[in-house]
Amino acid sequence: MNRISIIIPVYNAEKTLDRCVRSILAQTHTNFELLLVDDGSTDNSAAIADAFASKDVRVSVIHTPNRGVSVARNTGLGLATGDFIGFADSDDWAEPEMYAHLLMMLQQAGADIAVCGYLEEHEAGTQVTAAASADDTLSADQAYRLALTTDAFGGFCWNKLFKNVFFSPEGHRIRFDESLHVCEDLLVVCECLSRAQKVAYDSRPLYHYAIFEGNARGRPFSARKATLLFARKKLIDLTQLRFPQLAATAENLYVTDVVHTFLQAVYAGADTSCIKGDLKRIRKYALPYFFRKGNRFSYRMMAVLLSVSPRLARALRRRKKQ
Repeated sequence: MNRISIIIPVYNAEKTLDRCVRSILAQTHTNFELLLVDDGSTDNSAAIADAFASKDVRVSVIHTPNRGVSVARNTGLGLATGDFIGFADSDDWAEPEMYAHLLMMLQQAGADIAVCGYLEEHEAGTQVTAAASADDTLSADQAYRLALTTDAFGGFCWNKLFKNVFFSPEGHRIRFDESLHVCEDLLVVCECLSRAQKVAYDSRPLYHYAIFEGNARGRPFSARKATLLFARKKLIDLTQLRFPQLAATAENLYVTDVVHTFLQAVYAGADTSCIKGDLKRIRKYALPYFFRKGNRFSYRMMAVLLSVSPRLARALRRRKKQ
């Protein structure tokens, strides 16, 4: 039947939602349902979504209290009826042939997940094409490695098309962790990849990812951002279970993000108690991290210092900042 369910969480997106939805309605593959999950918007987003639903039977709007992007996506997954699942963010947009091309890739490769490239759309108007090293049909462990190590393939859910078996009650019923505010999509992508047989990848940039100060990548440090570290710990557990040969890579990412989060907190003058447990935990990984040459030297030094004395590390960074 090749019906696709496309899920878009919507929160206060009145400036970008029209462009996003129109890009989906313009898809050359027309057999889809578009699920707009209004996550308690306080601007005009709900009215914009409702207007689209009144004009196109493929559009459904679900209004919910504000509970975050993971809950919104899970709400959409619970209602999705398609054979395939796609996601988009309300400030982004897709090329007209994106879903037709992803579907063709799935069918030609006999794959479970299809992945395309994307363009970063910055406020200054520049575009950066993100691409992994090769276009190919990948094994699960090859794709998993790319998800961990490249932004090009990425742990994003919006440049991918999944078979519904990953999310359906009769299948794996994978869901987004509703306690996470950062990196929740990488965790879901990796859970899907760990259960896939084949993954099709094409670097052609068919998705436009908008980067501006208001989105997750642009916001300053907050305790909510520190949930990234919990996601990284869960990723270590998943990797050790499914792809133990990649465990060191997952551990390396965890240490990098502990150091980065610590530095962000210090520079912002914020309390680091929210990552106290992580500052202790990296003692287990600090030495292997230090000797891994691919890591930034300053981070390697900071990882060792944090494993010895977070208090001293904080004092030194504050002094350097002055």
